[in-house]
Amino acid sequence: ALPSDLLTVVVALALAAVAAYAGQGLLGADREVVASYSVATLTLGLWSLAPLIDVERQWAACVIVTVLGLITLFRFRGSGWWAAVACAAISIGIGAVDVTWAAVLLTIATILAAAIGLHHRQPPALAVAGTVGLGAATAAVLSNDVLALVVTLILTALGLVVDRVQSGMTREVATAYWILALTATVWQAARLADIERPYTAVVVVVAMGVIVLVRRSPAIEAAAATGAAVSIGLGAFEAGALDTDWLAILLLIAGVMCIATILRHEPQQSGPRLTVAGLLGLGSLGAAFTNELLALVVAGVLTAAAVAVDRLTQELQTKAVTAPYWIITLTAFCWMFANLSDIPQPYAAAGIIVILTVVTIFRLLPSAEITAAVAAVVTIVVGTVSLGPTIVLTPDGPTAVGSRGVDLPWLSILLTLAGAAVSAHAIAHHERRWLGWAGASLATIALWIRLADTSVTAWEYYTLPPAIALVVFGVVKLRLDRDVASLPVLGPGVFLALIPSVPAALQDPVSTRTAVLGIACLVFILGGAWLRWAAPLVGGALVASVLALAQMPSAQALQQWWVLGAAGLLLLFLGITWEARLHDLRRATAYVRGLR
Repeated sequence: ALPSDLLTVVVALALAAVAAYAGQGLLGADREVVASYSVATLTLGLWSLAPLIDVERQWAACVIVTVLGLITLFRFRGSGWWAAVACAAISIGIGAVDVTWAAVLLTIATILAAAIGLHHRQPPALAVAGTVGLGAATAAVLSNDVLALVVTLILTALGLVVDRVQSGMTREVATAYWILALTATVWQAARLADIERPYTAVVVVVAMGVIVLVRRSPAIEAAAATGAAVSIGLGAFEAGALDTDWLAILLLIAGVMCIATILRHEPQQSGPRLTVAGLLGLGSLGAAFTNELLALVVAGVLTAAAVAVDRLTQELQTKAVTAPYWIITLTAFCWMFANLSDIPQPYAAAGIIVILTVVTIFRLLPSAEITAAVAAVVTIVVGTVSLGPTIVLTPDGPTAVGSRGVDLPWLSILLTLAGAAVSAHAIAHHERRWLGWAGASLATIALWIRLADTSVTAWEYYTLPPAIALVVFGVVKLRLDRDVASLPVLGPGVFLALIPSVPAALQDPVSTRTAVLGIACLVFILGGAWLRWAAPLVGGALVASVLALAQMPSAQALQQWWVLGAAGLLLLFLGITWEARLHDLRRATAYVRGLR
């Protein structure tokens, strides 16, 4: 009689052989059942045979998993492969004595499952291969670097093969799979070669960009973005600390590759990708601000890339985003260049305002104009406002240079330059002529700041000549064109003639200047009423009202009960004559509205 273990082996293998032979002529569910039975009994027989021939269980598991895969692949033509998966899983569980053997067994199972899925067109088998492959890669990483490199290479090769022979969703998944596997392969190879992590991250980010540049699809973009993001994180963090310089470089490379993809594939329909590229660029610029030279390079590259997209695209929405973007990066580039060249901030601000003027003259776009205006305001503030002294190392020791405050002379110069820039923009573009008033206002403010800084007391010498010119121009315009309203044409001249004298008149209510100002207000009021022009009437009345209030005794000299009594009498009078006063107010309002 045969030993019981040997009997088990013989019986199990005989049943497996009989089932395999019987399944040749079957189809459908019958063939599936017979194939599954044959696989199960074969597994039992082989595991019973292993102790008899003194084979270690890890080697037995390798042989059994391989035999199950080959029989399912060639004998049963894919039938019974679910039973093969279950038996292989049990065998791997028995034979995985450590993580190294687990990685080896899972890799063998991955290769065989992929072969079954490809040869017999079984997408579920490919899904199992992908899942098992992830387990194999995880176990290999936990084991040692060489095994991890081999496993990731195998997974990359399997993903490429599936990508080449499959189509549809299976191909998309396989593409994403081999891209991620390739990322892991590069990192494992760099780890074995002792290459620094930032350089490895650069290689991976460039590789991801090239892959998307050559062949773009949603799955490829998602996988490449994931690989690049993980690589940027690994490359920028070293020993738990963030290296901002490398972070800026990696983000810049990712942004440039994204821009290249946009220009390569359908530049007219790349809104979301353009947004991602812009955010990457801004992140790179922000990370590089601690290094002025790097920030200069980043700002220059971002400006060139944004200008390229702005010139090549035809979509107005895209232009409305790219134009402000490169204006911002151009401003940052100019400031970084000024800092590196030791150009004083006021001089740098003046040059940047000139550059922004040229840009807006040749780039008529509302978003670009608004961005340039904001950049000019920030430039003026940075160029004229000092937050405090700067500590400079000298041979005598640390020395504080500078002081807190506003540089009024340079503020006046920069505002004058800004006014000239706005006026030039208004002259260059007919549809922006209304900006001339803004330019004139900036120049006027600059003049007042300069006069205040030089302690000029008689402002009228500087304000009356342009005011007279504006009044003469307004009068001539109103006489020639009966349909023009007086406020926009004559108003600036009237207010420029009266307003500058008001502060001095309030400081000294009883003076020749106050008297002359009052006479001028009276002339404007009478002239406006006679000619039926609203601008001189309203301007003269407002300034005259301010002067009249200034002539009244100070409110601090009145006793509290006099104030309360006057208020009570006023309220009583208004209550009694409310209807009459309301009628008079309506008549006065109608009269002013009837003026030109």
